[in-house]
Amino acid sequence: MHKSANRDGVGWWGGFRSKSQSREGVEALAAQKRLSGRAKWHRCSPNRSALNTRQPIDLYKRSYGTIIYLPEFVGQEWLWLWSGVGGSDLIKGVWRLCCGALWMVLVEQEVAMELNMDLEREIPVLDWSRYLSERVEYMQSSAIRELLKLTQQQDIISFAGGLPAAEFFPLREIEEACRYIVRYEGARALQYGPSEGHPPLKEYLATSMHKYGVPAVPDNVLLTNGSQQALDLIGKLFIDPGDYVITDRPTYLGAIQAWMAYQARFQTVDMDDDGMLVDEIEDAYKQVVARTGKPPKFIYALPNFHNPAGTTMPLERRQRLAEIADRLDVPVIEDDPYGMLRYDGEDITPICTFIPERTIYLGTFSKTLTPGLRLGWIVCPEVLIKRFVQAKQGCDLHTGTFVQYIAADICQRGLLKAHVKRLREAYRERRDTMLDALTEFWPEGSSWTRPQGGMFLWARVPELINTQEFLKEAVAEGVAYVPGVHFYPNCDGGYNAMRLNFSYSPPHVIVEGIRRLGVALKKALGQG
Repeated sequence: MHKSANRDGVGWWGGFRSKSQSREGVEALAAQKRLSGRAKWHRCSPNRSALNTRQPIDLYKRSYGTIIYLPEFVGQEWLWLWSGVGGSDLIKGVWRLCCGALWMVLVEQEVAMELNMDLEREIPVLDWSRYLSERVEYMQSSAIRELLKLTQQQDIISFAGGLPAAEFFPLREIEEACRYIVRYEGARALQYGPSEGHPPLKEYLATSMHKYGVPAVPDNVLLTNGSQQALDLIGKLFIDPGDYVITDRPTYLGAIQAWMAYQARFQTVDMDDDGMLVDEIEDAYKQVVARTGKPPKFIYALPNFHNPAGTTMPLERRQRLAEIADRLDVPVIEDDPYGMLRYDGEDITPICTFIPERTIYLGTFSKTLTPGLRLGWIVCPEVLIKRFVQAKQGCDLHTGTFVQYIAADICQRGLLKAHVKRLREAYRERRDTMLDALTEFWPEGSSWTRPQGGMFLWARVPELINTQEFLKEAVAEGVAYVPGVHFYPNCDGGYNAMRLNFSYSPPHVIVEGIRRLGVALKKALGQG
């Protein structure tokens, strides 16, 4: 716990009140804290009316320091306080006091340090697990978030996070937008806003999505705090404990984490280099019905530049998925966070174009503008938008007004298109660099996908290597990735696979990181 002292090496410790408010009563209480004969005493009489207020007030000022009233601790028997040099140098403290006479105790610094240790041992620990809901048992920490803590070390090259390249953030454009908004639209931009989202931004999104074939109008667009909130709202609206959803394997870790909290179960179908094997969906559907007596709640698909696999679903397979979903009467969640980041080929018609009445389409600015704005959106039938709005209002009322104004200003001025063009050029180079480095440095028996866009590729190593266990060796070589098993909802695969991010690191760093991984892999295989 923090300690402090004045120029004479003297620190504050404690303040006591006895029932009689006498010096003898205070000393008796102080004896329990082994202060007898080792302290100087100062009596303070707080203002009773002031103690009844909810605002912090100065209670006592001397050359030794300042005491501040904290209303949440009123009624306790003792207080803990520390103070710096002089009455103007206040350092935050944790302390307790009760109304009436208050005795302040001034002790030597070494005594204060000794009593600090006693105080730390005396603070009780409440077992909060007794009060938590059952669903907490199903919540999981994000493996990627935990990995990012590890990879903050400067000597670690991280391919783990799904991070855009910070050096390409449109700082000047955002600064210009902020200045304009604060000057001319500040009162509205800093006010509460509609739950559905900022109307000009909704209009822009509806218009821009038409280019990709998304059947959107402003009334069926809802702004969210990133597409991750959209996934959570889907869980809230659709998933009851024990319900099944159909996903591919592997699939997006954030979706697993969001829906596990609602006690979802996962029926998975395999993938190949063209994405989900959609002809397996009907068999997966029948298995769920046979097991539970009811159909799965929805099919979750990432057709463009899949996270983590990096695959892109061909048009014919998208049409086939739409046909199957329509025949089985199952909704589809089409998650498209990377659709604008295409480096090869032409845009492919989204699934929602074929079955707009049963598709929920998700998009985000996190990969194209900046993730820090936390802006995503949902496109779905208008009747369902009302339910999403109700679910969102219970979470946060609405997405931040100011950040929506920023995004709308940048988009309406045409700056986003120019920015995305720069990203495509840079990320294409980084993808190609990683693919070339894998070919040069990795051992025989390894393979990987060749993404047409997005931010990730999926790599497989010889089956002798378990990538979850191998991560320690990789980190020892100064490089990190996400082990493949984390992307399998039922933890039934991916043991010799890993997800590699190519968007974040510059080309020369990518080469070095892939080289380090190659060294570690060959060493583990006895080839190095």
